[in-house]
Amino acid sequence: MSEQGNPLDDWMQLWTRMMKSYPTPKDFWAGGDGAPYEPRELMERMTQAQAATVDSGARYVARWTELSSEVFSLTSRAMVLSTAGADGASELGTVMDELRAAYRKMAELPLDESRRLQSRLAEIWRPETPPGDATGDRRRTRSVRIKN
Repeated sequence: MSEQGNPLDDWMQLWTRMMKSYPTPKDFWAGGDGAPYEPRELMERMTQAQAATVDSGARYVARWTELSSEVFSLTSRAMVLSTAGADGASELGTVMDELRAAYRKMAELPLDESRRLQSRLAEIWRPETPPGDATGDRRRTRSVRIKN
């Protein structure tokens, strides 16, 4: 921050510099050959991207809710077993392992869902391929040996 400046001004300068590093909207929405998408195609892709994002959010919340209920039930069970004393010590260890696994799943959930969303968005925004490239056709060439 500058010594005498407003912190908001410093933040705005930083934001402006950061935004200048991103491509322009024309570059971003350009198709594979550099030509912009047609407006109808652009709207279709934007609609698909929005639907994929909403779907991803709903899937994330549903999975997080399932894992939270699992953690809650395991925590309750662990509390009951911890008051049981030596009788439930071995079972308490098993419950604690299950609880750790559930917390690990909760920690990995955002990464898994973001990977899934990223691949879906990449699929939506992938440029259309020409018909010859879609099937994997290649030019057939012959190799020729030249004798010396």
